[in-house]
Amino acid sequence: MNIRAEYVGRVSTRVHIIKSHNCVVLAEKMPKFAPTSSIYILPDDNKNDSLCNDNKSIVYIDHLSFKELNEGDIIKIGTNGIISVIWEESSSDNLIFTTDFCNSACIMCPQVPEGKPYSYYKQNIRMVELIKDTTKLKSVGITGGEPTIFKDELIQILKLCFSKFPSIYITMLTNGKNFDDFDFAKQCALANPNIKYCIPLYAASSEKHDYIVGTKGSFIRTINGIYNLIRLKRPIEIRVVIMKNNYKDLPLIADYIFHNMPFVTHVVLMGMEISGIARKNFSDIWIDPIDYRFFLRQAGLELKRYNIPFSIYNIPRCLLLKELWGYDRDSISSWKKSYLPQCKNCREKENCCGIFTTSMTQSESITPIY
Repeated sequence: MNIRAEYVGRVSTRVHIIKSHNCVVLAEKMPKFAPTSSIYILPDDNKNDSLCNDNKSIVYIDHLSFKELNEGDIIKIGTNGIISVIWEESSSDNLIFTTDFCNSACIMCPQVPEGKPYSYYKQNIRMVELIKDTTKLKSVGITGGEPTIFKDELIQILKLCFSKFPSIYITMLTNGKNFDDFDFAKQCALANPNIKYCIPLYAASSEKHDYIVGTKGSFIRTINGIYNLIRLKRPIEIRVVIMKNNYKDLPLIADYIFHNMPFVTHVVLMGMEISGIARKNFSDIWIDPIDYRFFLRQAGLELKRYNIPFSIYNIPRCLLLKELWGYDRDSISSWKKSYLPQCKNCREKENCCGIFTTSMTQSESITPIY
């Protein structure tokens, strides 16, 4: 391996037409005529190949990892040789990860926020510029951390996305607090009109919401941000993560949404992913979804009566009352989604979101439906 600096490039298997230094050559064997300016990814059983013993930049990976890389994928190669796929050209859904840092400290956050703000701006700009084929692309997510931490950089990313794929729908996962600055909200709205803003609301009062979020003043800033976005006629989705601290308030939250923001396009009621900070706070936040199913049904039926579209994420179908079947979605990312052994013969498996493989625990009430 001869990788002196972190590198972002586009994977190509067509060795004979490699001309761009932005390409990473994926090959079963080292080509005889291989320019030293390229980076090569080879199966690790080629290490003794005489063609590899020069100054070429080569990364060796195992066969399983090798087969997971495809033409058009955009990858990041670290100086340690670790490869991360940051864009899959064959996927209909892709993600732009902006930063690990967040201006909240949610008690059920599935991540472990970094102490210092760090932006992946340069990596993301390079990644989007390298995208060629968007024919299979249906949606893009923008997330973090909190994407609005680096305001000017976010606006540039939004503009580039609109230029690169002007008809693609984009969802931004944000706590909404920085949109209490109307000028910033307006700049984002103008930068890309295809954004749906997905904003969490964990309670119908500032005291409880701020406690869950971990920072005082968050509730009012989030509400102001939502109102600024609706003034700009932007679509807004409200997300409610359900935990021990707020499950009894679900009907109240539904009522609050109807009376204070009936303009929202969608509401999501979400089960927890017990990892990261959530793992640390497990005893304070965990409640089995089977124990809040009646509160969830009441909230769902209220939203239905209010004519506000809603969905349920991250809760296996067997833990829901039948009145809510059909509102549950296939919501867990494929790379961290699985099913328990007892789910093998469940007749509703194809309609179930499954479970987080990243969670430290699962509901003891998950049972097959026959």
